[in-house]
Amino acid sequence: MKSRLLLVFFLVVTTWAQAQNSTFTIKPTNPQAGQEVNIIYNPAGTVLASASAITALAYVYDGSVPRMQEIKLHKVGNNWQGWITPGATIDGVLIQFRAEDVYENNGGRGYSFFIHTAKKQPVPDALHGLAAAYIEWGPTVGINPDPSKGLQLIEQEVTQYPHQARAVIKTKLTGLSAVHDGEERKQRIAAELEAFTQYKGLSGKELRMMANFYSVINNPEKAADYNSRAKILDPKVGTENERLDFFNQEKNPDKRIALGLAFAKDYPIHPEVSNVVAATAGIYAKKQKWVEFENILKQYPFPNMYEVYLAAAQSLHDTGQNTAKAKELAWKAYQLAMNEVNEPTGAKDNLITNADWTIKREYALGEVANVCAAILIKEGDKATATKYMAKAYQYTRGLNSSINERYVQVLAASPNKIEAQKTIESIVATGNTNSKVKQLLKDLYVSSGNNASSFDAYWTKVEAPAREKMKTALQ
Repeated sequence: MKSRLLLVFFLVVTTWAQAQNSTFTIKPTNPQAGQEVNIIYNPAGTVLASASAITALAYVYDGSVPRMQEIKLHKVGNNWQGWITPGATIDGVLIQFRAEDVYENNGGRGYSFFIHTAKKQPVPDALHGLAAAYIEWGPTVGINPDPSKGLQLIEQEVTQYPHQARAVIKTKLTGLSAVHDGEERKQRIAAELEAFTQYKGLSGKELRMMANFYSVINNPEKAADYNSRAKILDPKVGTENERLDFFNQEKNPDKRIALGLAFAKDYPIHPEVSNVVAATAGIYAKKQKWVEFENILKQYPFPNMYEVYLAAAQSLHDTGQNTAKAKELAWKAYQLAMNEVNEPTGAKDNLITNADWTIKREYALGEVANVCAAILIKEGDKATATKYMAKAYQYTRGLNSSINERYVQVLAASPNKIEAQKTIESIVATGNTNSKVKQLLKDLYVSSGNNASSFDAYWTKVEAPAREKMKTALQ
């Protein structure tokens, strides 16, 4: 009994530590579901210390499933404050703060708090959900992976709520797979899976999960056994997965096309159908069967279909097989990517803001514009290529060093040397350049009548904003 009380005390202290420090506090300190929570953030000593506007990105989670909620903060004295009211199904919240493109997330750990019971204990799944952030989804939003910490949280969850052992198993197995390797990983995962078989009424989803982890530890017999059991419970899902595996494992192009067409026809709304269609279209492209290529993409369209056109265009461009067709495909990719920017057909990821979703789509458009420019350069149309490179640079926001390099190359070859030099200077100021860009700018600098001996001082001045930006990021 005494050890149980000590554990409860430890959990309460842990929860308090999660929510209270000099940078981040919440009121009330032990919030319950449906209760408004006041978030108080003091950025002193962080990279956001001088920010004029700060937003909190709150990843509210229901078990291991998160979604992002954007919270505008208001300046109150030295602090920034905002409010959030977690719904009835929410178990906890993980937060990072942002000012424009600069993030502050407690050294990669994020700032977190749990939802509590009336007895001021974390609700079931509160610790599990934070563990899932450190083990599974956190890195996708900039939170550092910490599977060891995640496993500790899982153990705390199960100690406090023994019935949660079944709910946390996937996160736990993923954590064990990340922390251990070799024979130890096999033994630990095998032991957990064996213990899991003691639960009654395992669902098809649980059986497939077990099959997946038996595959992870190279036990194909057990994996096949549990997949077979899952198929008995969920015949439809089992058949779909089986046929998807057949498609992915098939090496013969013609047989793979047949499997892909059949899969798309039978399961047009399957979550993997776009990947199957893209792969099938890719085979048609390699065979240069353009009618079939177009037909399958028209019949089964999907949001990032421009990637398929772009890959086909890039392949033709790289091999020099058919420049005219490469140009046609690249232009189609550009149109599709532009349509996705203006009127997206896909759903927004639950973990990103609307603004970041737009940036993501625009970045993709920039990559397409880059390939269009490369094809135009090969054709000798440098003027139009320069326009596309300007778009590529604009939409990728100067963040792609290879695109920046190509843009500098076309600018350096343009007749308007003064304007070209100014634009290249602005590119260098972003910091996403390389030695080739430096040499191209030096050649342009010298060709404009400047002395080569003064270039280093000139370069230092041009590069200063990039160095200052890096200095701020490292603080």
